[in-house]
Amino acid sequence: MDETSTTTLLDPRLVATGVERLTWPKARWDHRAHLAAGAWWVHRLGPGALGHARRSIRRYNEATGGENTADAGYHETITAYYLAALAAVIGETEPTADRLGDLGDHELLGPRAPLRFWSAELLMSRAARASWIDPDVEPLPAELRRSVAPTGGGADVVA
Repeated sequence: MDETSTTTLLDPRLVATGVERLTWPKARWDHRAHLAAGAWWVHRLGPGALGHARRSIRRYNEATGGENTADAGYHETITAYYLAALAAVIGETEPTADRLGDLGDHELLGPRAPLRFWSAELLMSRAARASWIDPDVEPLPAELRRSVAPTGGGADVVA
C-alpha cells in the first residue's frame, strides 16, 4: 500500500518508517504526522524514543532540503515535550491509525499545546531549540514530568 495515501497518512508505523527511510513526503510532514511517528517511536523504543527521534528528524530534515540550525529545523524542547505527552496519553497502548484518531485534538497534543507551559519567546529561543528548557509559564503536569528527564545533552523520555 502506498504510504502517502490518505488511508495510511496517520498509520504510525508507516509514518515513522517513512521518516527513517527518508521516503515520507515533505509536504505531508505536518503536526499530525509528527505525532504519528512520535507515537510509534515511544511505543517501540520507550526510553530511547527521544534519541531516535532526534537523529531521525535531523536526518530527514536535511534529506528533504531543510536545515538544522540555531533558528530552524529540529527543536529539542518541543520534540521532548510531545514525546512525553504522547507517552502520557497513549501509555502502553499500541499506536494504530484507528487508536490514534484525532490525537492532535487532545489538550496536551495540539499544535499550540506547549504554549500552555512555555512563553512563545522562550519556546522559540535558540536555547530551547538546542536543548531541553524547563517551562516558564506553568509547570508540566506530573504525568509529563515523570516522562521527561533533563540530561546534559537534552531531555530523554523515560516513559
